[in-house]
Amino acid sequence: MCSTGKTKYSLTPLNITYSPGVEQLDHEEKQICSVHRILPDVYLHCKGVMIAESRKCGGKLRLMDARKLCRIDVNKTRKIYNHLVSKKLVQPPS
Repeated sequence: MCSTGKTKYSLTPLNITYSPGVEQLDHEEKQICSVHRILPDVYLHCKGVMIAESRKCGGKLRLMDARKLCRIDVNKTRKIYNHLVSKKLVQPPS
């Protein structure tokens, strides 16, 4: 058998069209969920928890704390966290 030289395989985007909570997402959030294979209700839960914890801590939230709160794959948590930081919904510590 011939090897293509690739060690990682690519996953097809997740079809979230009929998933619970999809109507609450904007276009960019739908893209994140689809490409990174995160169910919309899981995304919304993590988003809500991160924003609430950030507000409790004066607007600051460390990625490490976000990982503990969400309890999902660390890479998926990072994608959600980075999106919330880019939208200024969560501030990383200085």
